[in-house]
Amino acid sequence: MNRVLLLLAGMLVAFAVFFQWKIANDALQYSQRQIQYQQALEAYRENNIYYTPATTIQWIVNRQNPAGFFVSNPDMLFEPSQLNDSTLRATRYAITTLRDLGGLRQINRIAVAEYVMGLYKADVDGARYAPPGRYAGFRTLPNEPVGVRPTMDALMILEALDLLDDPRIDLQRIWDFISLHQNPDGGFWDEHYPAFGMASSMKCTSFAARALGILHRHMNKPFPQELSQGVRRFVSSVTDPVSGGVRQQPGAPVEDSYNAFRAVIAPLDTTNGDLPARRRAVQDVINMDRLSGYLVREYYLPDFGAFSRYSEPKKKKPSLKATHLVIWLLRDMVYLDHIDKHRISKYVMSLRSPSGQYGGDIYTTYSAIGLLQKLGVPTRPLTPPAKPEKLVTVPSFVPAVFFIAVLLTLILGHQAKKMELQSINRALSIQASIDSLTGIYNRQKFESLLKDESHCSRMNWTSSAATTTPCP
Repeated sequence: MNRVLLLLAGMLVAFAVFFQWKIANDALQYSQRQIQYQQALEAYRENNIYYTPATTIQWIVNRQNPAGFFVSNPDMLFEPSQLNDSTLRATRYAITTLRDLGGLRQINRIAVAEYVMGLYKADVDGARYAPPGRYAGFRTLPNEPVGVRPTMDALMILEALDLLDDPRIDLQRIWDFISLHQNPDGGFWDEHYPAFGMASSMKCTSFAARALGILHRHMNKPFPQELSQGVRRFVSSVTDPVSGGVRQQPGAPVEDSYNAFRAVIAPLDTTNGDLPARRRAVQDVINMDRLSGYLVREYYLPDFGAFSRYSEPKKKKPSLKATHLVIWLLRDMVYLDHIDKHRISKYVMSLRSPSGQYGGDIYTTYSAIGLLQKLGVPTRPLTPPAKPEKLVTVPSFVPAVFFIAVLLTLILGHQAKKMELQSINRALSIQASIDSLTGIYNRQKFESLLKDESHCSRMNWTSSAATTTPCP
């Protein structure tokens, strides 16, 4: 019986130890899952960068005047002052951003087209140009002169709206108008920037190149070799071979990151052929390794994850526009791996408001959306990691129950053994005192009783309490 109880106790101890190990193992696995969850949660918070096109679309839509143009402040939508030299540019930013976000159907497109066509001049006086001819272009306001920059803005709006085939527009005259602004050095000038006069500048050259690029694509009109080579020649003349930076004009300081974008986009937009051929044309005049290194070294602000427009320390500050233009040129030239895309994405998102605008106005929002798209930022959030559940396969009290059962088993075994020994002792005592034949005390028992009686008598006579202490 005791062996069975000991075996049972051993089994109960084994079960208790096993369940205790199982609880400890479950706790260890849960702790490891908790650590993995915390790591996944940190990665999720770090990488959950996304933007919501719908909110930005609505933010822009709210800024359209019934006359078609867009304003920065919807509270001043009907203020006459909102229609000024910057309105066409703001409208271009709004329209191109809506196109990129798929939101053009939510605006009055006809009103936009009529607003732009109200700035078109179909017969520009060619007397002031050489050679004289019939030209056409766009203005910022009906009473302003036609210029290359407003013509570029208008063409970009009409291209986004798929309205370049409007019969009221003479694309060939527009092409001729822009082309006649090219100087012998290959660069372009623009009436819209009188500070440069008729001297070539990188700014005006890039505007002309982008406008001609739109016409080139739509008209399937090849660039004259002289025009393309002239642009590359001018870009080469303003590129600093030491630093890799780009000047506004020959002899000017190298300090503006905008000019780097302009120097890349100008030959890229005025070269015939497919994109690889156009990239080779850029690389013929610009060392991209040197330029990308120069931009990161002189304009990148790692604490912000943004680029500055200016390299001068006092003027260095993070700029959405500068960052957009740098990322644009690096994307077009397949150099995005040279920058921290994740850090720049976080910078852009840090400027987002709940309304869907970035940086405060239409232009900065245009730059931000351009950046997010060029960096490949998604429009949907990541799926957050699932918090691990604490799986309880064995309740914590189970080992204690088994240990108590072991203790009870041992106590029961001890009591059983004790009762067994007591029974044996009683049997031995009877066997030693009773004669098995007669069933009465045997001689040994009588001698024991006599000895006890004799000892008791002696004790009674010698004790002072003999008269009062009876023998048993």
